[in-house]
Amino acid sequence: VKCMGDMVVGLAGLGNIGIELAVRLKALGVSLIAFDPYADKTRLQRNGLGDIKLLPSLETLFEQADMISMHLRLTPENTGIVNADLFNRMKPSAYFVNTARGGLVNQQHLIEALRSGRIAGAGLDVYESEPPPAPSGVEGMANGALTPHIAGTTPDALPKSPLLLMREI
Repeated sequence: VKCMGDMVVGLAGLGNIGIELAVRLKALGVSLIAFDPYADKTRLQRNGLGDIKLLPSLETLFEQADMISMHLRLTPENTGIVNADLFNRMKPSAYFVNTARGGLVNQQHLIEALRSGRIAGAGLDVYESEPPPAPSGVEGMANGALTPHIAGTTPDALPKSPLLLMREI
């Protein structure tokens, strides 16, 4: 297993969360690559990420990264976009992390990649349906980590929710 500083982390999406993660990973000395056809290069510069390598496709990102972290919006065009083809492009030593939207990933293809050892592991915080049906197929796998999608329900986040909602509106 590589230590974090020796890994190339691939970010699929450079919106608010993707940028925040990139800033933190860069501070740890992690090499970053990304795919986001809508990336705001001025915003990347402003956040000290002007040197992040933007790749032309998800396929290239999945081929080059030691760890993939998903940060895309779920749209009709990208529902199920992460599928067997992309998992087959990953290095066998690579990890897949999805904290964005479960619908981005074909969960059966992910389960097959994990069971076959095609990828080293996966961490999921989101699922095709929430809560995931029991059994979903991932729980109990030694190379899979599941967490409940409850980041917005922390003691710190709850009091801020009305303010955040007001700003969004």
